[in-house]
Amino acid sequence: MPDGRSGRLRFRDFERDDQVMAGVFERFLLDFYKREQVEFAVRSESIAWQDTFAAGDATDLAYLPQMRTDVSLERTGRKVVVDAKYYRQPLQRHFAKDSVRSGHLYQLFAYLRNLDLKGEPDVRTEGILLYPLVDTPLDLRYNIHGHRVRVATVDLAHDWPHIHAFLLELIDQGP
Repeated sequence: MPDGRSGRLRFRDFERDDQVMAGVFERFLLDFYKREQVEFAVRSESIAWQDTFAAGDATDLAYLPQMRTDVSLERTGRKVVVDAKYYRQPLQRHFAKDSVRSGHLYQLFAYLRNLDLKGEPDVRTEGILLYPLVDTPLDLRYNIHGHRVRVATVDLAHDWPHIHAFLLELIDQGP
């Protein structure tokens, strides 16, 4: 990056910027699935709020947050939403008990629920919260209101063949 004071170039250490690394992680997963598998159509998609109307002024709707998936994989009869989360601590602690970060799970569920309400017949929607491994490996599986949900970590320090196989297995078996 050019330094405005000295006119010299300096290196920006993006690895220490969690916000930048979160974007890199999201883009990596999107590009990986576009390139490395052939079963699904892959994209990042915007999801509309279904069955929602303004109770007050019609402009109230403009204040709803946008729902955009990091990765949506779709084939006949199945849609998988992968939500990439770049966090040093994927779990939250409350009263000495670890649990999945509630905000992340609620966000993923909002995606799945609104995709269901969109009315695509015979499409099973599933979700994956995926974190890079920091300390504790996770591979948690749930069925929440008829949606298969998986919370997992990927070890990016592992060798490439292992990472590659894990990411393909993640969508092959489903959550």
